[in-house]
Amino acid sequence: MKLLQIKSDFARETQMVYSITGEGADQDPKGIFTVERLSGNLFVTQPLDREKKASYRYCRQTNGNVIRVIDQNDNKPVFIQNPVIGHVHEAAEKDYEFMTVTATDADDPETGNGMVNYKIISQEPQLPKPNMFDINILSGTIRVREPGMDRKQWPRYTLLIEAADMEGHGLSSTGTAVITVTEDSDNKPQIVQTTTVPENSRGPFPMKLLQIKSDFARETQMVYSITGEGADQDPKGIFTVERLSGNLFVTQPLDREKKASYRITVHAKGLDVSIADKPMEIVIRVIDQNDNKPVFIQNPVIGHVHEAAEKDYEFMTVTATDADDPETGNGMVNYKIISQEPQLPKPNMFDINILSGTIRVREPGMDRKQWPRYTLLIEAADMEGHGLSSTGTAVITVTEDSDNKPQIVQTTTVPENSRGPFPMKLFQIKSDFARETQMVYSITGEGADQDPKGIFTVERLSGNLFVTQPLDREKKASYRITVHAKGLDVSIADKPMEIVIHVIDQNDNKPVFIQNPVIGHVHEAAEKDYEFMTVTATDADDPETGNGMVNYKIISQEPQLPKPNMFDINILSGTIRVREPGMDRKQWPRYTLLIEAADMEGHGLSTTGTAVITVTEDRDNKPQIVQTT
Repeated sequence: MKLLQIKSDFARETQMVYSITGEGADQDPKGIFTVERLSGNLFVTQPLDREKKASYRYCRQTNGNVIRVIDQNDNKPVFIQNPVIGHVHEAAEKDYEFMTVTATDADDPETGNGMVNYKIISQEPQLPKPNMFDINILSGTIRVREPGMDRKQWPRYTLLIEAADMEGHGLSSTGTAVITVTEDSDNKPQIVQTTTVPENSRGPFPMKLLQIKSDFARETQMVYSITGEGADQDPKGIFTVERLSGNLFVTQPLDREKKASYRITVHAKGLDVSIADKPMEIVIRVIDQNDNKPVFIQNPVIGHVHEAAEKDYEFMTVTATDADDPETGNGMVNYKIISQEPQLPKPNMFDINILSGTIRVREPGMDRKQWPRYTLLIEAADMEGHGLSSTGTAVITVTEDSDNKPQIVQTTTVPENSRGPFPMKLFQIKSDFARETQMVYSITGEGADQDPKGIFTVERLSGNLFVTQPLDREKKASYRITVHAKGLDVSIADKPMEIVIHVIDQNDNKPVFIQNPVIGHVHEAAEKDYEFMTVTATDADDPETGNGMVNYKIISQEPQLPKPNMFDINILSGTIRVREPGMDRKQWPRYTLLIEAADMEGHGLSTTGTAVITVTEDRDNKPQIVQTT
């Protein structure tokens, strides 16, 4: 489908040949846009999805072009928590606000396609009146419409709520609010002690959470202030309160993976009289969104299985972690085998435990000489296996048959910073002689009887191996211990077995700039894409994973003249280049860039640094024109 015709300034004088490079052209996703060599007609070759990519940048000769994908209403709102649990005092007055439901829409939030409206569909029970509650159509805040609740007769209400886009007339979904009516008293508390905020909210900000109301507010004007985490303590300024109304606001999107809850203290005192409430603590919990996919802590995972292993014999485990809330489906990982190579002698030789990731023999009859190795493609997915997912590989070597086949695992893994409980079982060591007599197990080596001592212990009779405390990969990445097994009542012993315990990296270190600020120089006549300096940050986490790989981006530029984005940065190398020619040393002799370095492909832990760029003397150069379609 034709978008536009590109026309060179030289086309009146001679035949020009056109080509394009960039996103959607010769860069992934390739082939979405093409151009006719001689006419300059630019075409799109397939349907586009704004939720996958909202714009594409490509270049033709010296000009930059932006193609923006216009949103269609192809996503319905989704409640971020369902059902939503709330409480209201039976003596609450008309218009008292006590809870909020929230739904998000993946469509463009700047249009009606992505703006959500709310309405109450039904109320159960419909007593003493059928419309006891109202809902704010824009914020989802629920308030009392009809006073007169009676906790003894109707202790709980269930509201069916619709969230719809297109001002309430578009795509929709329903959610449930379950409201418990609490007991009355003459001096009923009106200050909410616990509230929730969904992470990654798109605002608008500041966004009201609730209204703080002093017991003395009926008698005199009170003045409200807050202290604590997110208020006057780091991270400062996340929460604010209106002095006279007591309305509490959140000022920016929150990230549960950075901080799951905040504790703030509310202070209320009289404006004109000497009166004050006792300080009240409010706990603000950040509600998890499913915004992290599972990540295999080791990939590929190497395992061994004896060719004579019987059905249901367990021989290895794969593990993936999910940064989302482990108490919800967002952070609980399920496993399944996607494929097996080779598919011989049967296509399903192995099974995997969907919860633990333990792999076991499903079909006996392996033959080491014909099929010495199997490769399993394994999927790890949250939301009971139906959410975000990633794939990993298990490489299984089939070992030789013998009457005394080994059962001791030689390699295992432990994630660093585990929260226990400790001691935490790693696996069970099993001697070949355990079927004949009671064996006694002991361990020696690093982390056992050698420094750092006592990290690993083994139960004498069962052979269960435990780790006794959290491990830190940045201090020590692996441990080698030796297992000893001898008979309890008979003179028999296994050969000593070495076990290597690898500590799997967690993302617990943020990038650090090796120089800050970084000083650079660029010629005022430098052309587009001219590279002139590099900033570098290091991350102490595993450099073979996203935890230790650093991405860069420019946060701000000062001054923002003649254009606000005069420079680009290579997200992987940190090399800074000219994006917009046209610098003028006399008017703007120096630029300061605030640069973010972040791990996890730019979405993890981060730090900021400064690049100070001095513009050096001029020579002739012509600015380039940016086009947009």
